[in-house]
Amino acid sequence: MDNNKGIVKISQNGEIKLSKELMKKLAIKPGDNLYYNIEKDHKVTFQNPNDSWYNIIKNTSSEKVVFDQNGNYDPKKSPNFHDWMVNG
Repeated sequence: MDNNKGIVKISQNGEIKLSKELMKKLAIKPGDNLYYNIEKDHKVTFQNPNDSWYNIIKNTSSEKVVFDQNGNYDPKKSPNFHDWMVNG
């Protein structure tokens, strides 16, 4: 196995046990939170929430934007998207 892959043990309580070495690589300590993403084929990825990309997107608001057949949208129904498109 390479240095970026390994095996972790799941306790009887369903907790994942990480080695001290892995925690050091992830820059996490006991009590910290991890961001997780479940991908296709049951693949799970974990990320330190202190990672800059996570901090950028965690507070990003979302808004449903509906486009018509011509690619137009109603700015009144999607004011945040309109502001983003106009002001960046």
